[in-house]
Amino acid sequence: MADKKSILILREIPETTQTTEIEQLFSGEHCPHFLSCEFVHNGTWYITFESEDDSQKAFRFLREQVKTFQGKPIMVCNIRKNNGI
Repeated sequence: MADKKSILILREIPETTQTTEIEQLFSGEHCPHFLSCEFVHNGTWYITFESEDDSQKAFRFLREQVKTFQGKPIMVCNIRKNNGI
C-alpha cells in the first residue's frame, strides 16, 4: 500500500526567516499538525503533512485565517507525494 504524504510549498519567504516563524504560521487551533518543516532554497519552504486532507485544511487555514506573512500575502501551493513500498 502506498504512503501518501502531502506537501505545502511556501514561496517568496525572506531567506532570513527562522524555522520557528514558519512553524508559528501553523499554530492555530484549527490547523492540522505538520510532520516536517524544511527550508529548500531561494525563499521556498516545504511543509509536509500526513495526508492530503491535512494539507488541504492547512492550505485553507493559511489562505482564510493567516493571509499574510511579514506584511505580504502568503504564497502557498499544495502537492501530493506518493511513496510506494
